Order: sequence, then C-alpha cells, then structure tokens
Amino acid sequence: MRERLIALAALLALSLAPFAGAATVSGALLAALTRASAAGMQVGAAVQALSPRGLHLAYHARLPLPPASTAKLFVTAAALSALGPGFRYQTTVVGGRPVHGVLDGSIALVGGGDPSLSARELDALASSVARKVHLVRGQVVADASRFSGPPPIRWPRSGRRQGWYPRVSALTLHDGNIGVTIAPTVPGRPPRVTVDPAGGDPVENLAVTGAAGTATALGVTRPHGATRIIVTGRIALGHPRVKASVSIPDPVHFTLRLFTRDLKAHGVRVLGTPGLGSGPHVTLARVASAPLARLIRAQNRKSLNLYAEALLRTLGAAQPAGVGSAAAGLAVMDGVLRRMGVAAPDLVDGCGLSALDRVSAADLVQLLVAAAHEPWFPDFIRSLPMAGPSHRLGGTLSSIGLFPGAPPDRIWAKTGNVGTAETLAGYVRSPGGLTAFAVLTNRDAAWTQGFDVGVAVASTLAGE
Repeated sequence: MRERLIALAALLALSLAPFAGAATVSGALLAALTRASAAGMQVGAAVQALSPRGLHLAYHARLPLPPASTAKLFVTAAALSALGPGFRYQTTVVGGRPVHGVLDGSIALVGGGDPSLSARELDALASSVARKVHLVRGQVVADASRFSGPPPIRWPRSGRRQGWYPRVSALTLHDGNIGVTIAPTVPGRPPRVTVDPAGGDPVENLAVTGAAGTATALGVTRPHGATRIIVTGRIALGHPRVKASVSIPDPVHFTLRLFTRDLKAHGVRVLGTPGLGSGPHVTLARVASAPLARLIRAQNRKSLNLYAEALLRTLGAAQPAGVGSAAAGLAVMDGVLRRMGVAAPDLVDGCGLSALDRVSAADLVQLLVAAAHEPWFPDFIRSLPMAGPSHRLGGTLSSIGLFPGAPPDRIWAKTGNVGTAETLAGYVRSPGGLTAFAVLTNRDAAWTQGFDVGVAVASTLAGE
C-alpha cells in the first residue's frame, strides 16, 4: 500500500500548481485524481494556504458529500467559540437538607451531559454524599432532563450494539460503552472475562480457551433489548488479551444502578426504590469534567461520536432558553459559524453518522482557515490526530496506518469513515506555513482507496 501511495503522491506533485481566485484545478490534477479514483468514486477536494500567496486549489470543491467524522470539526469549532476551552461539564447530586445525617426526601443524580463521566468519579460523588447523609427516607432518582428531543436520524442500524454507536443522554458513563477484556486460561475451560465498568451488566461467557497455536475467533454481542453481554468463540492459550466494547443501551438506568450500589458501599441506606425524576436543588455533591480543550482531544483523536453529540446538545442547553436538543444545538452552531464567516453545513447531527449529512470540501476548508484566526486555534489543532511516530499519535491516523513514516508536527488531520464515505481534512505545515486541506470521497471500491487520495494530497503538500 505504501508503494502505491508514494507513486500517487509523486503523480500529484507533478500536477499541483497555484492558481488565483475561484479557478478550478488544472487538467493535470483532474487527470491525477481521476486515475487515483476507483470506478464510480466521487471526489471533492480543496486546498487553501493560510498565507495570501500560498496554494489555492479546488477539485469539485462544492460537491456535497457525506462528511463522516470530519463533521466533528464543525461542532468542535462552535463549542470552542461558544463555550470556551475552559468549559467543564458538571454532574451533581441534589436533595433536601439533611438533619443529623437523615434526609427525609429523595436525592437526585443530575446529569450535566458529561460523556466522560467515569466510574471513579461516580464513586467519588457517592463518597461525598456519605459524608453528609447516612439515611435517605425517599428514593435515589436520576435526572437526565438537560438533553431532550428525538433520537438521531438515519444512523447505521448495523452498529446499534457496538461501542462506537452512542446512546445520547445527559447522564451516561464510561464514554457510553462497556469495555470487555478476554484472556485465555486453561485449554477446554472458559477464558477470563472482565468488564469495565464492573458490576453493571451481567456477562454470559460461552467462549472456550483453545490449545496453543489454534485459531482465535471471538464474538462479543448484546441481544437486542437485553442487558446481558454474551461472549462466544475461542481464544488460544498464549494469545494476547482481546479487547472489545459494546454500547450501554440504557445509560440513565445503568448509571443510576451503579450510583445506588456506590451509595450502599459507602454506608448510605436508601429506603425507597431507584427511579427517574428530580429533587430539591440543594447541592450535596458535585464533580466537574476535564476542560473542553482536553475533551475535544479525546473526541477527535479517538473519533468519539458520543462526545460530539453531547457537545452539540450542550450548545443548545447552554443558551438562555436551555433546550438541549440536536436541533437547538445545530441552530446555535450555525449562528456561531456564520459569525466566523463560515457557511452553515448541511448536518442533522454532530458526529457525521447520519446518511443525511452533506458537506463540501470547500465548506471544510473554509472552516479550517477561519479557525486558524481564532484565539482558541491552538486547542483546535491540538485536538486533531497528528502524523508521525505511533507513540505520539493517540488517534485515528495511527490506528488505520496513515502517514506511518511522516515526521511529527507536519500533518494534523481528522479522518472520517462511514458506509461508502472516506474523508480527510486538516492542516499541513510546509516551509511556506500552514495549509488547510479537505478531501471527501464516496466510492464503491476497496475501502483504502478513498483515504489514498487524501493521504496523497496531504503528503504532497508536506513535501513527503
């Protein structure tokens, strides 16, 4: 594959030439991109240097195509502008005022939209409550009302039980999924299965440990509508641990169940049964997330769909009207982008999973150029996966093998891949300064070919 990319990059290098204004790309680049495309592939590309005298190129740059995860760049920019890099989600426990450690009413675990809430932080909330309360005469309830609105439109049905498929809620845990780790034990015996967070959903372990050297093939599934996780297949003795993830189908009840368990572990007795609702607004405990500048690094480097959806709804919830829906968030995002001089994209979600999402390469490059002039730009570019040695990447560029030999601090790019769409957008540093680029492809050919086009463009711009 690398030899093919080098050849393609060399071919593109022969045809890249600057041109002024809105002129279309030269016939030579058109031929190169056509040869690089498989039969039936749609390609839209745009390149714009941040310096006035730099390179400006367009190739079907206004063609609307599915953006896949490059859609996250729009919500990232809008959130940094509207909320600020220092914004933190707040998860609170509220209730009445306890008297001598006894609370007559109920207490509520109130979700603030934090997709990164961890089991450790949930336990810390329970521990903080236990320092003030030892008996709750009412219930423990969960309040996830900060987010509202209908479920996402036209997301892939095939991924509904996978870890990357987000169940959007204002109260969720562990990035919205359960990690499953499988390790071999003794041939003929079940492997060791651990889940993180522990104690949430039961595991049905139907797998077996095979003899050393035998094939390893495992399945981790969750039947539709079920809470149990089923592990099947075989793992060979001596095989490294296998890690998988499944989505949490009901994040509100899942988080409430673990919080109730934590309260009990810390010595808090609750007389009522857990449920949904709200409580008096006396804060008993609070935990804050990491600042937005750190959260968007996880979102964009790991391409976490739940983070983008939570940010989109938070844009709406943070307004005076306080409507935490996708529609309200999109309206806020569009307004922020217009103030930046960026055309509003045609999106129905924040993560790019919907089959209805459409964006052009010109839209993405316009956003990237505008972002480079904002005070929060250092946080924006640092959120993108960077090409270079694998230990410095921490994101999708390394996980799919893009730019394996590139030096660090030269290429920052967000990838996208959903259905037949493969996209790449970001920045390249060359001797002339930063250049923004975007390549969107939609194909019927082998999955690597769409990324090949974007990799070749970025590699050529970087002088690789």
